[in-house]
Amino acid sequence: MKTKYTIIAIILSLYCYAQKTDTLIINAGEILGNRSVLIYTPKNYEHEPTKKFEVVYVLDAQDRDYFDYVCYTINIQNYGICPMIVIGIISENRNKDFLPANEYAETFEALIGQLGNADYFQDFIEYKLVPYVDSAYRTLPTKIIVGYSNGGTFISNLLLKEPNLFNAYLSIDANFSYDKGQLISKIKNKSSTDKNLGLTSDIFYFNCSSVRGEVWNNNNKKFNSYLKLSDKIIYRENNFNNETHQTVSQIGILTAFKEYFKYQFFDAEHLINYYKSLRLSMPTNDILSIAATYNNSNLTEEANKLINYYKNSLSNVNPNSMSIYDLFEVANLFYDMRQSELALTYFNYCDKKLDEIKPTISKEDYSFGKKLAEDKIKLIKSSNN
Repeated sequence: MKTKYTIIAIILSLYCYAQKTDTLIINAGEILGNRSVLIYTPKNYEHEPTKKFEVVYVLDAQDRDYFDYVCYTINIQNYGICPMIVIGIISENRNKDFLPANEYAETFEALIGQLGNADYFQDFIEYKLVPYVDSAYRTLPTKIIVGYSNGGTFISNLLLKEPNLFNAYLSIDANFSYDKGQLISKIKNKSSTDKNLGLTSDIFYFNCSSVRGEVWNNNNKKFNSYLKLSDKIIYRENNFNNETHQTVSQIGILTAFKEYFKYQFFDAEHLINYYKSLRLSMPTNDILSIAATYNNSNLTEEANKLINYYKNSLSNVNPNSMSIYDLFEVANLFYDMRQSELALTYFNYCDKKLDEIKPTISKEDYSFGKKLAEDKIKLIKSSNN
């Protein structure tokens, strides 16, 4: 149900963790009214003016600690190799926003009528918020949505209604008991005719649960059993048996993003194919940063896969675009990875650049650098003979 919306204004900018967060107010139509949205951009957004970013949409951003924790988790867990734009959607009445219209009168009575706007809320996200973010910011097509409790119910319902809107769904202890298991009936019926639920490409879905009773946990298992049947859903789950529904959100968010980053960025072959699908060439700095992260994480085989694929571009890099310190760091990375050809190339770059910058550095630094470069060049050549 498309409706018309009007952007009113960006009314606030503030900085947290040295990054920028704006607050945007949107007129979301007669049913939803004016809505506030937080827009977080990482520091790379300002420093790398041509770089594009994946976007994470976070429900329940009225809890600012929760929204900030998502931003913080992304920054820590991705090792700096995939900074993201984070959109926080504020809901003053979360049950009304997140829950679809009830089918049973008892549900309406139990929630005192605070439900039923999920379709309008989906329209707001799909037809206004996502297009606005994509037009106003430098975004990649990849979109992630995060929902906790009834927020998890909403994103799972959204998956059934509009399966190709998001590329990753992070569901934290979703309420699948709502309205006598309404979503279980929906996914069962949809899966009976199409086990892939209308998906045209692969998506990532993370589910976690806490200890909240047998019925709650069984309904969680029932819903997600249908997701596991799909060939197009990369499904990951974690059950936190020592957490309650109240305490699970923090560890759930942490684990969800760890699993997503592992899938999306810590498999070299998948990462290479991901960039191919985006029709983007990976910047040299990103290749080197990711390779170093792989190597430091004992993923040397993955690091070598990445380096071997991009070897031609790495061999032809302009050494003048890098400082002497960066050249030595890269040369040592290749040396540690036993990429002898590239290591030799970069230590030769170091040796040449030291002669070029000799008048600008101390004699001690020059002598130390020359000895280091020449010793490594000799070692590599002798090992190659």
